[in-house]
Amino acid sequence: MFIAHTKIQKDNKIAKEKLRDHLINCRRYSEEYGAELGLSHITGIAALVHDLGKYRSSFQEYLENAVKNPDQSVRGSVDHSTFGGMFIRSQLKEFKLADDQQILLKLLCEILENSIFSHHNTNGLKDYLDVRGEMPFLKRISRFEEDEDKQKELNQISNIFLKR
Repeated sequence: MFIAHTKIQKDNKIAKEKLRDHLINCRRYSEEYGAELGLSHITGIAALVHDLGKYRSSFQEYLENAVKNPDQSVRGSVDHSTFGGMFIRSQLKEFKLADDQQILLKLLCEILENSIFSHHNTNGLKDYLDVRGEMPFLKRISRFEEDEDKQKELNQISNIFLKR
């Protein structure tokens, strides 16, 4: 069983939220909010994959250690959000559309990727281009794509997610 979140209850017992339940509930709520803008499917997709990186064994170990040793746990020390965005990017390759539609789909996917990458960022979305002329959004993608271990993990996560 994969866990999304843990919480210490008043009786000092540990409550665990299953990752699958978390993703489905997030999708449902996001679709409700997105419906107000006519974007329920788009917001639902983003919510459904936003925490895919929590299917990694390193993240599950992080959660387990955080419960056992909360003082030694560093929040955010194990990346999970990049995987959801990169899953979106990997799925884009499956679509073969006319050039003008492909460009719009690519733009939509980049917006989704950035919102997923940034869902814990207190500063908002990653910059596409910052004041120094650097591209933090694209740097994050490049670092991920150059890391063979992360690519393997993404394939494993994708298989787990698609089976569930």
